[in-house]
Amino acid sequence: MADAARRGWRSRDSDADGPHGCGRSRRQPVDRVRRALHVRVRPRRRQISDRAVSRDRRHGAQQLVLRPQRARARHAGTVRVLRGGTGRAGAAPAHPARPVRPVPVIVASGLTRQFGTRTAVDDVTFDVRRGEIVALLGPNGAGKTTTLRMLAGLIAPTRGTVTIDGVQLTRATGGKLRGRIGFLTESPGLWDRLSVRQNLRVYARIYGLADPERPIDTALDTFDLTPHADARAAELSRGMRQKVALARALLHQPAILLLDEPTSGLDPEITRGVRRLLEERRAAGASILLSTHNLDEAERLADRVAVLQGGLLALDRPAALRQRLTTGRLLVRVAGDPAAHLDAVRRIAAAAAVDGPHLVIPLERLEQQTPAIVTALVASGAEVLEVRPEIPALEEVYLRLVNEP
Repeated sequence: MADAARRGWRSRDSDADGPHGCGRSRRQPVDRVRRALHVRVRPRRRQISDRAVSRDRRHGAQQLVLRPQRARARHAGTVRVLRGGTGRAGAAPAHPARPVRPVPVIVASGLTRQFGTRTAVDDVTFDVRRGEIVALLGPNGAGKTTTLRMLAGLIAPTRGTVTIDGVQLTRATGGKLRGRIGFLTESPGLWDRLSVRQNLRVYARIYGLADPERPIDTALDTFDLTPHADARAAELSRGMRQKVALARALLHQPAILLLDEPTSGLDPEITRGVRRLLEERRAAGASILLSTHNLDEAERLADRVAVLQGGLLALDRPAALRQRLTTGRLLVRVAGDPAAHLDAVRRIAAAAAVDGPHLVIPLERLEQQTPAIVTALVASGAEVLEVRPEIPALEEVYLRLVNEP
């Protein structure tokens, strides 16, 4: 019976082979759609720990088959069976994985807002993607708050459009879209005669929260407001009022956050907590647009920064703006007189100079050019003691943009 079984298996294997017995399957080819396709091939011969089990069943029929425990197979992606082809001739080429583009959630297109003869915002176009923080920078009167109010649907643009998740923000759609937005205004805007808890309860009802007390308690605890829950808003300091306003904006766990100076007036400990909270919201997929005068905060938090001054002056990653608009420099300290190696460095960076014990080397592409500088110094016989890059701060980029004529 064992021989018959082996013959049966061989017969089926032969049927799957090509006409010349070369082992090519006549089954329909499989082509890969997205991720890797993992195929597990079982050997025909059994094995024990140190050798294969003999095909002669008389000697090894009762021997155990070793099957080491494996992790459960994960889904390897969708596959497509191609019809109408045989063998390799019918197989289609594999499709390379397409890069995933970030999804824009907020899109401002040509936003313009005029107040009488004054233009506060002039033809501003940008987007905020899912899971991204964009910082709005600009001097006082640059149009940051006006831009945020147009995006929140509180004022209508004179020209241009706002789109939220593919839906244009209009008077008809505004009510529904605003329910997805958490908006922190320039001033807290609390009801002075109501307690902190009552202020939050009013907005919980506006947001339509089914069980308002639970998110209210969470918000109070997050911003260390529990001891002040029953205090009237009029009795709170400016920083405490700001915390209540932040708690109100985040009460319904919105997918979109528009924050006007979110850490203004907060002490360092609470400021750190707010930053951590915003990072958590970003990781959860929220789209966050915040205005700030704190350039250090923008550099810590923002994936991209937008510099406004009436119009949009620049929009990019902080590192990309620094590289495009400023020049970094490399400070190298060598043993002995640095001037002895100045000529070797100037072959790469003509503006290199000596400043005390250091060679000061301005470089446009600091990270890429540093290895060549060090190599040239070593080749010239220098004993390199220290290499220190100096990267311009975001403040330098900002001042250059807003002060350009």
